[in-house]
Amino acid sequence: MRRGAVTAAAAVVLSLAFASTASADRYIVLYKSQNVPTGAKADVEKGGGTWIRGYDAIGVAIARSSSSAFAGKLRNDSRIDGVSSTAGFASRLREPDSG
Repeated sequence: MRRGAVTAAAAVVLSLAFASTASADRYIVLYKSQNVPTGAKADVEKGGGTWIRGYDAIGVAIARSSSSAFAGKLRNDSRIDGVSSTAGFASRLREPDSG
């Protein structure tokens, strides 16, 4: 049941959080607990990424990194259940025409 809620929340987060452009890949980080652990931002930065946002209520963090080793480094953390690039499933919102 938790996975379904996380998937639904991730879809909303990804649709809204990544409307801007950048050359680095974006990642969703799923923690084993239902919160984002203390020090998670520092761990993302130590792994070669930039912290975007943490969603403590669902144990999910969003990060950006141009390092090809980023996901692997974070997966070595025993508190993390999974790390995935959003490159294949992120949505971009278009600005409405002003006309």
